[in-house]
Amino acid sequence: MGVPSDRGALKIASVYALLGVLWVTMSDIVVVQLVPQPESAVRFQILKGGVFVAVSAASIYFLTARSFESLHESKADLERSTKQAQILRRVLRHNVCNATNVIHGRAEMIVDEVDDTQAQVHAEAMLETAEDLLQLTEETRLLRRVMNDPDRPNTPVDVDELVCNCVEELASDYPTATIATELAGDSRALADEYVDVAIENVVELPLRYTTASSPSVRVVTEHDGNDVVIRVTSDQMSVPETERTALEDTPETPISHAEGLGLRVAQAVVARSDGDLSIVDEGEKTVVQVTLPQV
Repeated sequence: MGVPSDRGALKIASVYALLGVLWVTMSDIVVVQLVPQPESAVRFQILKGGVFVAVSAASIYFLTARSFESLHESKADLERSTKQAQILRRVLRHNVCNATNVIHGRAEMIVDEVDDTQAQVHAEAMLETAEDLLQLTEETRLLRRVMNDPDRPNTPVDVDELVCNCVEELASDYPTATIATELAGDSRALADEYVDVAIENVVELPLRYTTASSPSVRVVTEHDGNDVVIRVTSDQMSVPETERTALEDTPETPISHAEGLGLRVAQAVVARSDGDLSIVDEGEKTVVQVTLPQV
């Protein structure tokens, strides 16, 4: 692996400065001692200046060539690693999806056809795990699409309409929940094309981590200066610290990591939209807030 670019530049500058100081100091001493005549001294100064330029050019060429060689080696290593990761990703995605679909189908058959209560309990657990794994696979694919296309343009969206569509869809997935909305109207924002997925992940957060059997969630859109703000609140939400970590730059560990990629997808989409996503506690309530630039 090559030397990082900042250290390489410092190395080249330091060597050049050292050689320059040594050359100027030593050569001036030699010229003063050996050439007392001013006219001859001028010619020697010109000569030693030319030698200094030649030596400097050769030194810079050598050090720069070494740095570029290290850079090319690092680039080659990165290209090999990227290619290997792409191959592994395709193989794992194909195999995991196929295997999970088989498990999901067999678990459904057990739930529908077996009368044994204990067996049905185990089958339902298998079914739920398979569904979580399929969702994780889809979130991984979506996160890759979001992050691998930095030049994708943002487009105007109707935030109120996206919130309504999201609430309607989640209401069917969580029939025991109550999701109330308070829409500001004329809430158009400039956002990434996947912002609807981000909003759905944010609104679903209190439903996934509720402490109540019949959770109550409130979704509010409002205008704040040049921004459109979405606030999702619930006093029955307990977001794990591992999920909050997903919004920070702190690296995850095998012991402490988010359960899924939903928040990371939402964060990536909101960041691509030049917005902000945060989770804060306001008294007894937890608030998930998304800020998007208004059109």
